[in-house]
Amino acid sequence: MFIEKASGASHVLVEVHYECPSCFDHYTTMDELKAHMTAHIRKKQQDNKNRNASASTSGEGNDALGHL
Repeated sequence: MFIEKASGASHVLVEVHYECPSCFDHYTTMDELKAHMTAHIRKKQQDNKNRNASASTSGEGNDALGHL
């Protein structure tokens, strides 16, 4: 929430903003924040997918499963 007093004004202007907990960007509506969070989730899923593909092609992680 941002609170600002306009110069010469007798009242205070209060604006509600929604903050992203991942990168601390601010959005004026909850819908904008939800769309932004979707981008974070997709990026993380893609990073995990790439990491898993890299591990399986390099043989990493296979040792623990082979000994079970």
